[in-house]
Amino acid sequence: MSSPDARPQSSLAALTGARFFAALWVLVYHRAGAFLEGGPRLIAELRASGYAAVSFFFVLSGFVLAWRHADDLPLDRRRFRASRIARIAPLYVLAWALTTPFVFARAHHSLALTAAAGGVHLVALQSWIPGGALSWNVPAWSVSCEVFFYALFPTLLEALRRRRWSSRSLHAAIAIVLLAGVALPRLLVFAFLSRGSWSAPWMDLVLYSPLARLPEFVLGILLAERFLLEKRAASETDDGGAMTFAALALLAALFASSSDLEGAMPLLHTALAAPLFALLVLGLARGGGILGRALAQPTLVTLGAGSYALYILQQPILDALLSLRGEPLVAPPPSLALLVEYLALMIAVSLAAERFVAEPLRRSLATRLSR
Repeated sequence: MSSPDARPQSSLAALTGARFFAALWVLVYHRAGAFLEGGPRLIAELRASGYAAVSFFFVLSGFVLAWRHADDLPLDRRRFRASRIARIAPLYVLAWALTTPFVFARAHHSLALTAAAGGVHLVALQSWIPGGALSWNVPAWSVSCEVFFYALFPTLLEALRRRRWSSRSLHAAIAIVLLAGVALPRLLVFAFLSRGSWSAPWMDLVLYSPLARLPEFVLGILLAERFLLEKRAASETDDGGAMTFAALALLAALFASSSDLEGAMPLLHTALAAPLFALLVLGLARGGGILGRALAQPTLVTLGAGSYALYILQQPILDALLSLRGEPLVAPPPSLALLVEYLALMIAVSLAAERFVAEPLRRSLATRLSR
């Protein structure tokens, strides 16, 4: 996420800094469970809810794209597609390539089926296939959703911008989108919770399907429209500090009690927390108060710029580290010392991958594809 000159740099910088902590939350969720379960309940519950950070990314993605392209209609679709492909492809393909030897090393199916899964994953279609979303590089399922969102974005944005929105109509649209995002998993909780299993293929369609996750992205677009309407009316009354603090407090309360909510996982995994993530994004976009200024510090902005690498490379880097140490290829590191080493290594790798792989290839690809 980079900010054009016409947009307030500090607000986008704060959102970029927030991306680092969201990606780190996912990383800790995947890799640190065994070391945090015996600690304070709040810490354990927050760790166990790390999957919900993807909902934050979906809301943030829609918001930033709509904000950045506020004055770009009609949108140059070829240039937009080129910029999006160039943004995600270099590190996505790198992660796919690094993951490949480890997938084949622990393959439980035939080589032909494993290779077919790799082909589906390479073209980012895995989240459309029940049981396929987590079949290769696990965190990449969300990129499969984002590719679909990017394909729809120009049409969605132009349709929204043709309408004259008022605050009331925007709030109604946001409520409808949120209802759509929560309705499907809520119905499935009622219908299937008594059966005691969330492993059926239909559950993959709820958790990972691009269609099921689309409301969170659309919410971000509508939130940007609300923010831009507020900007045009010059109606901001504060710097967003109270809004940001309230969002974080409510999110902490929600996730701290998540284990007490029957069937919470499919709801928190999807759009249940999206309204609070929207409140957080809006608060940071308005400045974020003290927290926003802290997130906008250059070090955190640099870490946030590498958050995509931190997210997408977490699995192959762990596999490589375990292989070098002669450890089994298991999801969590086998010791706390190795976990700390892994986290430090991931931050260093993410910065290096962003600086020396993603940035140069992104510029080159965007220029070539836009032609």
